[in-house]
Amino acid sequence: MILNGSAPYLNMNEPLPNSKVWRYMDFPKFLNIITYAKLYFCRLDKLQDQYEGTLSTNLVNEIKSQYDNFSPLLGKENTDQMARKEINTINNYRGYTLVNSWTQNVEESFALWKIYLGYQPFGIAIQTKYKKLKTSFPGDERMLFQKITYTDCIKELHQRNVPFTKKKFYKFEKEVRIAIISQYEEFNGKAKYENGKYVDVDIDNLIENIYISPFAPDWFCELVRYVIEEKYHFHFPIIKSLIKERN
Repeated sequence: MILNGSAPYLNMNEPLPNSKVWRYMDFPKFLNIITYAKLYFCRLDKLQDQYEGTLSTNLVNEIKSQYDNFSPLLGKENTDQMARKEINTINNYRGYTLVNSWTQNVEESFALWKIYLGYQPFGIAIQTKYKKLKTSFPGDERMLFQKITYTDCIKELHQRNVPFTKKKFYKFEKEVRIAIISQYEEFNGKAKYENGKYVDVDIDNLIENIYISPFAPDWFCELVRYVIEEKYHFHFPIIKSLIKERN
């Protein structure tokens, strides 16, 4: 499951290599990516969903119950302390896990345009194939690549699993997530990254097509084309969203 750019596809919960993946963003974020050739990995506990990477009440009670089985031998106070330690350790994964998220879809998604941009017209979606995404990072950056599992019950409680589990309410996102485990990069006993970090990415390899928001005016399309081709000298296909086109 820990893979670099040249590793084979080992994880059964990864997309197929030629699967299309997408990332929706506003224009300033897109400019940041192509200007600096970096993607941002956010700390799991800094994402908008405050429950990302946390344990459900049922799981907390299950962990406590498992330790209670040893209380006749070790004492209730000791087993309670051990349970709290394990729960805190798992919850602390959030501060040491950095993630970057994409969505797997054959076509662009009207729902995701609205969720990530509202009706804001100046939006961009990067579309690529999973195999290109996976081979666009430096080989020395150790990453986990996996599709999100949507479930109310996490069966395996470890840092390589918790970040890839979300509640079923989010199933429509079809999320593919890249994670970096960063607790080995501490600073004064605390997580090194206050909010996250930028990671180098090969823009030419990464981007297959650029899609422009269905709410964008024609002049914005021309602006995007000018910036990409004239200013940055990239030559990606630039596609105006087909969502608003007549059948």
